[in-house]
Amino acid sequence: MSLVSETGGPRHRSTDPITSQVAAELADLPGSHALVVEVLAEHGPLAAFEIEQHTYGSASPSRVRTALVELERVGVTELVPGVYRKALRCQAQVWRLA
Repeated sequence: MSLVSETGGPRHRSTDPITSQVAAELADLPGSHALVVEVLAEHGPLAAFEIEQHTYGSASPSRVRTALVELERVGVTELVPGVYRKALRCQAQVWRLA
């Protein structure tokens, strides 16, 4: 699965609501990917909620989480096996650069 459509923009389904299609076209995939990579390179392995704290104001929490998975699919990031951080009352998986 490609991160971009045939037209070079972010992917969305033709059946998605127009607001979702517009949001997909406005998403800065390269920028959010670079931001996540930069944070992990600077701070080492982090949970998604920690990366979100470092990117506050530059990328939405949902964009950060999506970027992590997109980067994982192309071999840039990976989950650290068996390592978790405490996030409120639950555990969060930790990500690192591959």
